[in-house]
Amino acid sequence: MRTALPLLIVPAVALASFCPDYDSIAQPSVAEGSFAPEDLSGFWYLSATNEPTIPPICRCPRLNFTVDVDSGLYSYVNTDLCDITGEINVNVAGELSADPSTPGFLREHAAHSPFRLKPNMVFHVDRESEVAYTYACIEPGVYSFNVLTRGGDWGEEELQGLVDEADKLTNGTLKVDGVKITDRDAWGECGVDI
Repeated sequence: MRTALPLLIVPAVALASFCPDYDSIAQPSVAEGSFAPEDLSGFWYLSATNEPTIPPICRCPRLNFTVDVDSGLYSYVNTDLCDITGEINVNVAGELSADPSTPGFLREHAAHSPFRLKPNMVFHVDRESEVAYTYACIEPGVYSFNVLTRGGDWGEEELQGLVDEADKLTNGTLKVDGVKITDRDAWGECGVDI
């Protein structure tokens, strides 16, 4: 019976620790009164991401958000250009934070999915540059770091700088390895207007 206890504790610790505490990564830019979920509404370029659900044959991801504050829900369409199929759309749905002190703590999953909602945290926004940073925790060891931009006219070095800034702001807490950058040249190759 002694050997069973450690085996029970390890999975519980792994599940509890795979996602950073929102308060530990949230910046003042997403505090109550500074950020409102409807700020996400509209079109975004997913300019830097390590989203594991985007297949390697797909590129140039764009997001179009709809936020309904009254219902407490949001959704977005993720549009990607894929080598075999051409342009595809993936619908995502989620719930806004019920706690006004953490307006950037969202939860989502693929629309009509039977799986439970997973954290998707807006942890920083830069209104001047029109950039939003999100971090989603999907499962232990599976995560998604994202830099969303309102415009696509960013160079690769500039976007890498945004990734580095996020890493610094969160004291290296987030998993930012394997980030795929989509810069102005890549948008052009996809035929996407920037």
